[in-house]
Amino acid sequence: MTVYAQWTEQGVFVINFVSNGGTDVSPRIIREGENAGLRAESERPGFVLIDWYTDDFIFERKFDFTATVTANHTLYTLWDLPGHGGRDDSSPATALLVHDAVTLNKVGRTTNDTA
Repeated sequence: MTVYAQWTEQGVFVINFVSNGGTDVSPRIIREGENAGLRAESERPGFVLIDWYTDDFIFERKFDFTATVTANHTLYTLWDLPGHGGRDDSSPATALLVHDAVTLNKVGRTTNDTA
């Protein structure tokens, strides 16, 4: 296992994106006092990008691209099926119903599992 250190100048933050099966999104360098700008876009055939979250798998903490960035972040995409109507943010568990095999495999399940 090789580990690499990453340094950034003081007052600068890095936002990394994990697209969970979508197209890659380059990291963003954000200066202290600034926001992250426009929402990052990723594409994945057969899916619609719902939003970016700071927590993978549970998707309870949506990232606010308009808020001032005060720390480094890794953001994760939540995908939905077209025509599904999007995610009901009042029920975080609904993310698991439509999330892709990438996340399901993290807990040892496949899309063919019914339990």
